[in-house]
Amino acid sequence: MLTALGISLIAIFITLLIQFRRVTEVLIVMTSIPLAMPGAVLGLIITRNPFGFTAFMGLIALCGIVVRNAIILVDYINERMREGHPLEQAATEAGERRLRPIFLTTMAAAAGVTPMILSQSSLWSPLASVLAVGLTWSMVTDHR
Repeated sequence: MLTALGISLIAIFITLLIQFRRVTEVLIVMTSIPLAMPGAVLGLIITRNPFGFTAFMGLIALCGIVVRNAIILVDYINERMREGHPLEQAATEAGERRLRPIFLTTMAAAAGVTPMILSQSSLWSPLASVLAVGLTWSMVTDHR
């Protein structure tokens, strides 16, 4: 499972490097991954779910979703900077304009997996708790 996580992180890194063409921006986006991990662990603790295969699959999915959220912000910042805005103004505008769609999609995903958490299924509840709490935690820590 650790090999799968490593491969997925390398694939994300390479894909981002192709997209952004700058290692600094890729590293900024990749920073969102470790910031989501405490939320994933908290989700397992709150729901008293074990860390097993499906929780690990939830972690991999969580990585992809939080990276997508960071890409949205960084891409918007780059767009504004190409238009001549300074970095600070571009970052502020990205937060103002993109935070609401990110919040809505994150909360929709978290709410969407809530029935899986409530089912207390040994198969689906760990995956859902990692996703729901990890996404919520990530949104709060990454975008303040």
